[in-house]
Amino acid sequence: MAVQFAGSGSTGDRRRRRIVVSGDGSGVDASIPDGEAGEIESQLVASAAAAPWVPAGESRIWIYTVVIAVFLGGLIFALARPSVFHTDLLPLTDHLLTGSRPTAVVCVEAIFLALSTQLGLLIGWYRARCKLDFSGRYRVWPWVVGLAALATFCMATNTHRVFGEVISRGSWLSWRAHVVAWLLPVCVAALPITLLLDRDVRNSRSSLFTLRLSGLLWLTEACLELYEPELQTQSWFRFTHLLVPLFASATLFVGLWHHARVVAYVCPDPPELEERSAWSVLTGAIRWTASWLVFWRSKTATVDDEDEDAKPKRRRKKVEVD
Repeated sequence: MAVQFAGSGSTGDRRRRRIVVSGDGSGVDASIPDGEAGEIESQLVASAAAAPWVPAGESRIWIYTVVIAVFLGGLIFALARPSVFHTDLLPLTDHLLTGSRPTAVVCVEAIFLALSTQLGLLIGWYRARCKLDFSGRYRVWPWVVGLAALATFCMATNTHRVFGEVISRGSWLSWRAHVVAWLLPVCVAALPITLLLDRDVRNSRSSLFTLRLSGLLWLTEACLELYEPELQTQSWFRFTHLLVPLFASATLFVGLWHHARVVAYVCPDPPELEERSAWSVLTGAIRWTASWLVFWRSKTATVDDEDEDAKPKRRRKKVEVD
């Protein structure tokens, strides 16, 4: 049964009342005046949904992170020295550890991205039940989940490269169309999502650090993809090109794991931004550029008017009629 309230003028107020009436706001009086909406504090919404997968202590996540790092180190050693394995295992090691896209690396990357997708779903579920997020910042998480799911599918099937090859057959892209065709849409979609995500995870330094590191690694991978023809002759390129997305997906998973612990066991509220976020800096720069252009145009128009006023004007002499 839908419940409507008369006089709910703002989206934030309607959302607060809906959360209170739906039962998520147990212990909060539903008759709170409109002026006191900002004084509501979100309660702990921890449930059994996060208990088996997200540890309550941050130290346990770091311990598991060390285990992941040791596993990745062993995988790197196996990729660098496949000859250390017994000769009877040569068909298996060739299948898993050799080639331009080793099967073991692709599987590990897809697993980390799939786990990141599920953590994004869990975080979005908790963030949607926050009673103070009246500006709707929790809506970024469905986009995060969609982008992570798309990355999982493309990483496992290599569909993005096939898509680039199909698009490159046209004539509308002239410079490295097989890469730009899929890399440009991904970057355009990922940039605003990354900036909004950076603003939403600032109540945990661990998640903020690891997610920023993951973003830097993904940007490095994009540069390696774009400038592969110039760099492929370097001796370090193949191994670096293989490991950067592996560590990028691992750090993304660890960062979302830390943030899932915060929203599940600490508080689902968005952080209060005491400092300017990357998104506000970007919008501020755009506004400053627009205002500067408007000022420059108005100043140019004023100078042109002054020049016109400074020009001598010819006046007709009145002819006196005798």
